[in-house]
Amino acid sequence: MGINKFFRLSFGGMAIALMIAGSIVYWQSMQLRQDVKQLVNVAEPLEDAVFKIDVLSFKMSDAVKMRAYFQQASYGDSALNIRKDMVNQLTRFQQFAAKNNTINNQSNFIKVCQGFVGLVDTILQKPVADSLSQAEAKRLILRLNQQQQALHQMINSRVQPAIQQQNQQIFRHAQFSSVTIGLVVLGSLFCLGIGIFWVSRYVRYSIIEALLELNEVSKQLAKGVYAKRWGNLPVPAKANKEMAQLFRSFNRMASGLHVFIKQQKKNNAQLSEINQSFVKAQKIAQMGSWEIDLKTQKIHWDEQMYKIYGLPNSFKVTIDALKQQVHPKDAPKVLSKVKHLVEHHAPYKLEYRITPPNSDKWHFLHSEAEVIYDEKQQPVKAIGITQDISHLKRAKGLLESYRKILDNAAIVATTDMQGDITYVNDKFCEISQYSREELMGQNHRLLKSDVHPSALYQNLWQTISRGEVWNGELKNRAKDGSFYWVNATIMPFLDEKNKPYMYMAVRFDITLQKNFETRLKQQVLELNDYKFALDAAAIVAMTDVKGKITYVNDKFCEISQYHREELMGQDHRLLNSGEHPPEFIRDMWVTIANGKEWRNEFKNRAKDGSFYWVDTTIVPFLNDIGKPYMYLAIRFDITHKKKLEEDLRSYQAHLEDKVKARTLELENERNRVKEMNEELVTQNELIADKNKSITDSIEYAVKIQEATLPQINTMKADLPELFILYKPRDIVSGDFYWFSTLENKVVIAAVDCTGHGVPGAFMSMIGNQLLHDIVNEQRMIAPDAILNELNAKIRVALQQDELDNQDGMDMALCVIDKQHRQIEFAGAKNPLVYLHNGELQQAKGDRSSIGGYQRAGFESFTNHTVRISSSNQTFYMFSDGYQDQMGGKRGRKFMRKRLYETFENIHDKPMSEQHQALDKTFNDWRGNTCEQLDDVLVVGFRVPLV
Repeated sequence: MGINKFFRLSFGGMAIALMIAGSIVYWQSMQLRQDVKQLVNVAEPLEDAVFKIDVLSFKMSDAVKMRAYFQQASYGDSALNIRKDMVNQLTRFQQFAAKNNTINNQSNFIKVCQGFVGLVDTILQKPVADSLSQAEAKRLILRLNQQQQALHQMINSRVQPAIQQQNQQIFRHAQFSSVTIGLVVLGSLFCLGIGIFWVSRYVRYSIIEALLELNEVSKQLAKGVYAKRWGNLPVPAKANKEMAQLFRSFNRMASGLHVFIKQQKKNNAQLSEINQSFVKAQKIAQMGSWEIDLKTQKIHWDEQMYKIYGLPNSFKVTIDALKQQVHPKDAPKVLSKVKHLVEHHAPYKLEYRITPPNSDKWHFLHSEAEVIYDEKQQPVKAIGITQDISHLKRAKGLLESYRKILDNAAIVATTDMQGDITYVNDKFCEISQYSREELMGQNHRLLKSDVHPSALYQNLWQTISRGEVWNGELKNRAKDGSFYWVNATIMPFLDEKNKPYMYMAVRFDITLQKNFETRLKQQVLELNDYKFALDAAAIVAMTDVKGKITYVNDKFCEISQYHREELMGQDHRLLNSGEHPPEFIRDMWVTIANGKEWRNEFKNRAKDGSFYWVDTTIVPFLNDIGKPYMYLAIRFDITHKKKLEEDLRSYQAHLEDKVKARTLELENERNRVKEMNEELVTQNELIADKNKSITDSIEYAVKIQEATLPQINTMKADLPELFILYKPRDIVSGDFYWFSTLENKVVIAAVDCTGHGVPGAFMSMIGNQLLHDIVNEQRMIAPDAILNELNAKIRVALQQDELDNQDGMDMALCVIDKQHRQIEFAGAKNPLVYLHNGELQQAKGDRSSIGGYQRAGFESFTNHTVRISSSNQTFYMFSDGYQDQMGGKRGRKFMRKRLYETFENIHDKPMSEQHQALDKTFNDWRGNTCEQLDDVLVVGFRVPLV
């Protein structure tokens, strides 16, 4: 039987037996658990409920008897409490009895309990005040005793025995389950011990003894000892199938090992050949190898090392001996590296110079060293290679020279396979305007101008991905957004598989060339446009220096009525009309022959004999020595113009006659106008007198208006920090400010009346007087009430509900309560602006004016309350004249936003400086070009805290 099958059967059998035993134990334990649960959760609570019912029946019987005998309510209450407990226990009994089917006479027991309780209820229902007769009391007590005895007897004779019998059954069943579990566990342990005994016996004789024999043979093989008999070891008699297979595998392995030893000898011979090839390769590469024993510091060179240093093979190599050949500047570096290698076991890579004996040239050497460690990680020796790289240095120097030439002449960059930049020269940075740090690692898409189609870039990548060179012109974008052109040649660098691993791009700046080409194309296009326009508008012809026609345009043929073939090679005398004298023609030829432009009007004869006039300009084309080699004649048809001039001359003669007659009429009219002018002068003098009188009246009105305004000194008595910027547009103003004190409060307002000048002044006088009546006479102090009352009085005073009069006023009104540190505000369109902790805030006015048009649904003005946080808090009220003023560089309004920014900039300054700043800002904005459009009023104040 095989090992695998034996163990499967053995462990399978034991597993099945354990599973059966475990199932039996689990089933019996569940039965035991169920019995314990039944005993704890049902039997014991049920027995407890029956016991309590029995006890409570006695207690309740005694309480009822005491109440019946002594007629006291307290016994009845006690009986009721006991009755409640008994009913609860009865309910509890019913719940647990329903779970125990073995208890009989449940319904009879419950009926007896309920009958007992019912009899108690009957006795307790009789009031205490109703005295019972002795006979009736005895009857009820006797009946109660009988019921109680019946209940007690049923509990002792039926219910308790049934519960005890059930408990005994549960105990017996649990005892059976426990014994069963114990027997099953003992049987399982016995069977498991027998199984383990037979398994261990099988393992000893069938596996371990065979493995011990193989172990002895393996030890001999590990020592390198081989015997031919080990390729045919006999299989032990008691060995199972697997061990027999293992012995056969060992025999094959031993035979294979014999073959391996033979192959190893062959490999050693091949390795010797490879070593010889390596020595030849070292000679070709001028590379030698060496090693240093780190304990003895003895140096061993191969043959190639002696050739590199130019020393005989008999030379004793020491560090001090080699020091003489090293370049003086490189010697400290070489000695330091060798010292660290020997003492600190530090590998190195190094380039240095030597001069072989009998040579005056320095050779460049590259040397690398590594440290070899034993199995205990202790350094044993250092090995290294040294290569003569003099020819590489010379090639590198030549390559560097070529690179410098290329860098100075071209824009050079290299990229990886993804197009990410790995190198750029200075000219690349100069033309792209990016620094080298900004370019490294970036993709060339950084310079993409989006001018070329995507097909061009696809062709570029396909070409260089195939390992081919791509050449073309590209337009790139520099860092500042400007464009430049380059002639680019992109060369792939190929690996040993002829696959690109990097790309080099060599570019030449052709921006000037491209710009020149662009300008040249543009000039050609412009010349074509000029030619087209010239051919469409003018009569053009070209001749040689002898006057022979070499080119004519369509308009020349059209006006001359000759075909182009008839004109080519002919002289311009073909078109001579005989109108001009020979001196005229001679002057023309002298002028153009001297290289000067000639222009005049010329009369020609067409093919049909008709005449036409042309305005002619002849331009000579000069050669390198300043002599004409051809002439360009540009003519414009002025035949119609000439006819008009002739008509004009005849018409002019006719007009002169009419002018003379009309001049006489005008002379008479002039005399009449002179008389009228004298009359107008007299009227103007009268008007000037009247204007002066009106102006004097208005200027006097200013004094009246100023007298109605509150005095600044009076206002500063209550508001020391105050300024008022007051700038009427005309002599009198439609804006005014108002001030009063009432009930230890300060009332201040800034009012903007409809219009300006005299109409506005009239409105301001009305508003001033009405505010005086409302505040000082009617003693109104609430801002919203003041505005509501002023609105009503304005509408009545101007009869606005009866007449088509919509004049009114916008205003902001504040009532300042210093004692309570607050300001009450109401506004008609105008706000109250103030600075709190440096932040501009505002209390907005209602969107309705005082008087005039009233918004639909408007009922009353709104009252706002603003807390005064400090005495440095600045408040502003203003009309719309400041913000609506035109000016600035573009002639636009000042706007409220700019006014608020001005408040933010000046709010912490003294009030006088704020006044000056606002006045200067207004005048600077208006300048000398814009007139003041409206009256200006700005009131600023701070409230002193008490």
